[in-house]
Amino acid sequence: MAPVRIPKLYNGKDKTFFFLTYEGTRNRDPRFNLRSVPTALERQGDFSQSFTSHLNVSNIAHPTEGARVIDKIHIYNPYQFESPTSKNRVEFPSDVIPARHDQPDCQSHFAVRPASQQAERSPLGVR
Repeated sequence: MAPVRIPKLYNGKDKTFFFLTYEGTRNRDPRFNLRSVPTALERQGDFSQSFTSHLNVSNIAHPTEGARVIDKIHIYNPYQFESPTSKNRVEFPSDVIPARHDQPDCQSHFAVRPASQQAERSPLGVR
């Protein structure tokens, strides 16, 4: 903090102060702005073949530093917990959402979204 002073105009000593801060994010992942649309299977509630990935970034030198790591997507039932006292949700079997959980607003959402132009996605973009 520092007092505001404008010579011959304003002396803000003990009256007016300013404070400056900066916060930023450094993202080394080139996919930061990459977006995708749901595949045909995902539109049907089948996430068994869905994945995401991230760059392996650590503060120590490692042989896999900067390598792409593939992560499977897991889908959890919002209505079922592991136990009555638990806050942990139960994963859908095989990561497939049963048809009884299909909501009408989901279908209307997909109606206005573009369909995938690829038959399938591979983890690293390799077919």
